[in-house]
Amino acid sequence: SPGQVQTLTGTVSVEQQFLSPESAARLRDPSASTTGATGTARCIRAQLDAMIFSAVREAVGVLQGCK
Repeated sequence: SPGQVQTLTGTVSVEQQFLSPESAARLRDPSASTTGATGTARCIRAQLDAMIFSAVREAVGVLQGCK
């Protein structure tokens, strides 16, 4: 339903706000994987993936509860 989609969109949006502009720039920088910050870039990507996964999992749980 539209309400659940809005909730999912809002949740993902809130999760993305936790990512600093500096971290977002590092994620978009293709040279980050060739610098000494490789571990940091991977860690940030993993954190972002985990936040998005968590938001989607929560939204799916809400949708399943509406059956």
